[in-house]
Amino acid sequence: KDRVLELYLNSVYLGSGAHGMPAAAETYFGKEVGDLTLAEAAMLAGTIRLPSEVNPLSDLAAARERASLVVALMAEQGRIGPEERDEALAAVAALVPDPPPTRAGSHFADWVLAELSALGGAATEGLTATATLDPAMQAAAERVLRDAIATQ
Repeated sequence: KDRVLELYLNSVYLGSGAHGMPAAAETYFGKEVGDLTLAEAAMLAGTIRLPSEVNPLSDLAAARERASLVVALMAEQGRIGPEERDEALAAVAALVPDPPPTRAGSHFADWVLAELSALGGAATEGLTATATLDPAMQAAAERVLRDAIATQ
């Protein structure tokens, strides 16, 4: 059972392009999964049900609400004590995501991955894809666009 749960948690979609807890920890908090606090881990666990709608980047209030529910259930089931529950609930209320800076071309990479997913059964042993992207040019284009939006 533990192995099945581990496989699931390492592959489940958690919103914002993050598949699996390690990717979600990096996406939302800029950390490795083992470095998450109880509040952060509860927030990721609460994201599982509606990952596109209830995640720290798309709806922080809803993500906090779900994280508080996870913490309360952990206390109710005796997995954490009252003091740990209170500390975690206070941390959840103050929790703000701290994602790492976006890498240039990440939207392009997401699009490529979506296109590959559409191929689904095209290969039984995986696919290799080659795509072209000039990271320096992409970063410059994103910077110009960001600056233009900021001045409007």
